[in-house]
Amino acid sequence: MRCLVCFLLLAAAHVPANAQDACSEHTSVLDEISCLELKLTRQQQALDSLTRQMEKMDRRLCRRLGGAWLNDKCSAFMGATEGAVPATGRWAQCKAELGGDYVPCNAFQALALSGLYKIPNQQYYWLHAGGTAGQASVQTLWRGTHSSVPIAVQPNCPADHTVSFFHSWDTNHVDSIGCLQNSRELSVVCCRVR
Repeated sequence: MRCLVCFLLLAAAHVPANAQDACSEHTSVLDEISCLELKLTRQQQALDSLTRQMEKMDRRLCRRLGGAWLNDKCSAFMGATEGAVPATGRWAQCKAELGGDYVPCNAFQALALSGLYKIPNQQYYWLHAGGTAGQASVQTLWRGTHSSVPIAVQPNCPADHTVSFFHSWDTNHVDSIGCLQNSRELSVVCCRVR
């Protein structure tokens, strides 16, 4: 969050020299008022310029972190839903809460990025088993691109279970992927696809 007071102080300190010179020789109260109005106008212009520059930086940072700038704010790459749903409702929940460009994240995304995007700790979340919609599983993705590495990235869940994410339980446990029964109601970790 930007500090508005910091901007005001910077803008106040950035009064062009010609504005100060013009005010050094006022002879009446009206001249002094005009001089103060000139200083205020220049300070407001400097503040407006700083605000525009900070917005440009915010937009760039948002895009570089995988988000999109929509309606004058950053729509982050990853977020967690507030509502909890059974596994079958995870796709609709992402779209309902975060927008049409969001789908459940895969295991790689959740494990690698949940801390960066401030996903709430000590909770379970539903994920998507594949890297993209329609992909069989993260195991398929991993083995298809790294065939010499025979490790399983996520569990092979039974038919009535879905891949889930366990996020930062305590100092003795780290993020992990597992299977939970489809009937449980959990929040969803969602990722932006566009």
